Amino acid sequence: GKAKKDWKIWWNDIFRGYSYYLETAIKIGHLVQVARWETATTNIELRLSNEDGGTRIMMTVYYWSKELMEQKVQREEKERIDKLTEEENKSNL
Repeated sequence: GKAKKDWKIWWNDIFRGYSYYLETAIKIGHLVQVARWETATTNIELRLSNEDGGTRIMMTVYYWSKELMEQKVQREEKERIDKLTEEENKSNL
C-alpha cells in the first residue's frame, strides 16, 4: 500500500528543486529518500541512499516491532535513571 510517510533528507541542496536530478543527488550522497509504512504491530522503513561513499544507490529496509521498540525505550530510560541515581549517591558521599 501507500507509505504512511514519505520524505527526503537533503545533505546538500545543490540539486534540490530539480526532480530530474534526484537519482544523481542520491548517488553522490546529497539526498536520502525515505518511506515508512506502519501496521498494528510493526514499522517498516525503506531508504534509498549512498551511505558507503561510492557511486551506488543502496536500498535498505528497516523492520521493527513496536512492542520491542517500546521495551527498548523503557529499558534505556531505566538505565539513565539508574546512572543518575548512582552519580547522585557518589556525590553525596
